Amino acid sequence: MNILLSCIALVLGHYSSPVEAFSTSTSSTTNNPLQWLIVGGGPHGVHIATRLLEEVPSISRSDLCIVDEEPRLLHKWKTRTAATGMAYLRSSASYHLDVREDGLKRFAHAVEGTATKRSKQKRQSISSTLFASDYQRPRLDFFNEHCDHVVRKNELDRAHVQGTVTDVVPNENHVEVEIEKPNGDIVTAYAKNVVLALGNAPPVVPDWANDEMIHAGKIKHIFDEGVGLDFHASARNRSIAIVGGGISAAHLALKLEREAGARSTTAVHLVCRHDLREQQFDTHQDWMMDSAAAARSEAGGGQGL
Repeated sequence: MNILLSCIALVLGHYSSPVEAFSTSTSSTTNNPLQWLIVGGGPHGVHIATRLLEEVPSISRSDLCIVDEEPRLLHKWKTRTAATGMAYLRSSASYHLDVREDGLKRFAHAVEGTATKRSKQKRQSISSTLFASDYQRPRLDFFNEHCDHVVRKNELDRAHVQGTVTDVVPNENHVEVEIEKPNGDIVTAYAKNVVLALGNAPPVVPDWANDEMIHAGKIKHIFDEGVGLDFHASARNRSIAIVGGGISAAHLALKLEREAGARSTTAVHLVCRHDLREQQFDTHQDWMMDSAAAARSEAGGGQGL
């Protein structure tokens, strides 16, 4: 997880929440600062806020805020993962937004608990569909349900301030953080501790993709909103090229094939610089090892964590 820490904190004055302060004031003072300001409301930002609230006794929700341009926390995560068409995540059950390593599995048990009056076979069926059979990769909709659970239990939505950080100016005892609200208002925050949890950069379109083709809808990025196919009768007989050789490209190719249907004459082509490679995860397994996997690694002569 790439995290940049610097000395910053936000000032709320007498307001009870960062949302109230940002919605009613265009600037803040240095009299009563928040302890933490997190820039980015994606998986990293939500996880960091959760760890602060659950592992640091002196931190309460009124001590932090999460600045993100989207109307809801995790908005980009949910829309972009949905755009790929993936059914299961590319990481195992030990990787999620909660604090406990087994948090996602415990949540799965709670979901199964709602089926206690059902037959044993039905409960087992529910459990088997929440995780893939290979590396216990969680189903996307179930993972997102757990994400919402993490946000709700710490009321992180009340700590969310919708806006974009446009400038950061260090001073001797604090740093000024300039934030542009959706209505164009500029708010200046003063802070002690800031975490930059910015995630991925905006989608990049290559130079050969001219503006005319983009505006005409002939060229789309996978993370543009509404990427998909409309297969009414007049929309068939297409040829679609997906440029990219990663897991997202493969997921999208399968998604478009499914949307086309068996009777469609639409052709989906995958264009990449190398032969197809089989890969289950986004990153090397050395970066994705839980305590149980570490114990197995050490028992086999490996380095473990």
